[in-house]
Amino acid sequence: MTKKTALFTSCAVNYIPKARLLAESAKAYAPEADFWLLLGDELHPAINLAQEPFDYLKPARELDIPNYRSWIFQHRIVEACTAIKPFMLRWLLQQGYERVIYFDPDIVLFHTLEVIEDGFKTGSILLTPHICEPEDGREAIEDNELNSLKHGLYN
Repeated sequence: MTKKTALFTSCAVNYIPKARLLAESAKAYAPEADFWLLLGDELHPAINLAQEPFDYLKPARELDIPNYRSWIFQHRIVEACTAIKPFMLRWLLQQGYERVIYFDPDIVLFHTLEVIEDGFKTGSILLTPHICEPEDGREAIEDNELNSLKHGLYN
């Protein structure tokens, strides 16, 4: 059985409050989609998932990452939460989702996903760049454009 759309974010436990807001907004603007939280570290026992807006939680350690323990310790937590995303994408597609959409955990939706869904009508992969217009000021160039050259233009 093919499932329609999976939305997911990846974060560490300290970012769960931000991911919670994203999930709540996703429920408001994309209620038909399944919302997955990909957790880059271990869940704190004080967090009760039954009270959270996430449909599903997937610990990174459960993804098919070769030599996971040594691999994860090669990354700082922010890097790890970024590096686990393609493994989750592959896993969700293997679960039968037609579309998988990733959002950073510090995003909140204010509109339906209609524009994104329309993009899937003509393409199988959609990318959103970190910047769309050249920066003018020196500080903005150093912060945004040089970081994009170092770390990539896309998430």
